Amino acid sequence: MIDLATVNILDLLPSFVVYKDLDSRIIYMNQFSRELGGYQSLDEILSNDITDHDLKCEAALFADQFISEDKVVMKTGEKLQILGRYGYSNGNWHTIIGTKQPIYDDENQLLGTVGCYQDVTKTNFINSYLLLSKQNKKFIGKKNVSYYVRKDCKEFGLSSRQTECLYYVIRGFTANDIAIRLNLSKRTIESYVDDIKNKMSCQNKQELIDKAICRGFISIIPESLLED
Repeated sequence: MIDLATVNILDLLPSFVVYKDLDSRIIYMNQFSRELGGYQSLDEILSNDITDHDLKCEAALFADQFISEDKVVMKTGEKLQILGRYGYSNGNWHTIIGTKQPIYDDENQLLGTVGCYQDVTKTNFINSYLLLSKQNKKFIGKKNVSYYVRKDCKEFGLSSRQTECLYYVIRGFTANDIAIRLNLSKRTIESYVDDIKNKMSCQNKQELIDKAICRGFISIIPESLLED
């Protein structure tokens, strides 16, 4: 699937690059990914039928989640932007951000997925990740390991502004708190929240929070949050 020249170039990148087939078997990892995943060579990967479950690091604990992401990407045909923090074979936890997307052959037949991620552990993104985890632990009782960066939520029928509002609502922010953070009036925020309740068929804010968490919204980050 990948020619030797491309492999040599990808091996020079200080970032994660991982190709998988239709069954989420790993068919290529660049050198950076191999070393942190616990593999010494590409031959070691190619000669074994490995998946995320076989990673030689703590990231393997989240293999089911990674494979679920593969299925979503292949089913929708859309890329998924991910912010997450995982343990690797060097004994450290790394915060990464990047995209996972489907790959096709010249005849537009689906081949699998490719994920490309940057290590942002020593950048400001780590502050965003830690803040998210702290908020989730405080208001929802659990921490997430990874988040999906989205401009809007079409499956919920929400605009980008409504997505931002719901993000804060489920984390315990008041209309006044949200208005300050988004530089909007309190009345505008209340109007957005009412629209969200109508779209999600909720009678009150608590029902909205419960339904949003149940439907996985807790894993979604508004794109604008990471732009600030």
